[in-house]
Amino acid sequence: MWSIVKKAGVVTLALLLCASVPAIAAAKTTAKNHTMAGTVKSIDANTLVLSRSGKKADVTFALDSSTKKNGTLEVGTPVSVTYHASGTSRSAVSVTAKSTKQTHKK
Repeated sequence: MWSIVKKAGVVTLALLLCASVPAIAAAKTTAKNHTMAGTVKSIDANTLVLSRSGKKADVTFALDSSTKKNGTLEVGTPVSVTYHASGTSRSAVSVTAKSTKQTHKK
């Protein structure tokens, strides 16, 4: 009788562990998005460097084929960057040019 109870306990524990593994893996792979605004200092196919008003250091973002680019991105353009941070590196999810044109009322 005792061996049946032990086996049932082991099976229950194994099932609980198996059920929790996907949840733990999903929690580790879900990265929080951050947003930063600045002016494009330099940009190429793999890297975006932002300068920010009032900040001494420039900020560098990695760009790849999955980065969404909205608007014309060139040196001097004000932009907003949505990114994932991992350690000291930042990977851009999207870069959006901000409009610098102002509308004048007649």
